[in-house]
Amino acid sequence: MAVRVKVELAYKVNMGDFESYEVRKSIEDDARSGESAKDAHDRVEALVSELMWDEVAEARKQSTAKGKKVGGN
Repeated sequence: MAVRVKVELAYKVNMGDFESYEVRKSIEDDARSGESAKDAHDRVEALVSELMWDEVAEARKQSTAKGKKVGGN
């Protein structure tokens, strides 16, 4: 039986002035030959995390360019 993993991450960026921008990324993939479920999860999570943080950084950059303070966790 094939192992299938799904990772979904979300992050809400406070854009200031009562505006927010939510970044949500998700990938579902099968474990590769010889790959454990944990290895597959770690691989997929690393990719999802990279995509999400790239978009969060871009949102913060755009918000800063507009002169708004950006916060969040």
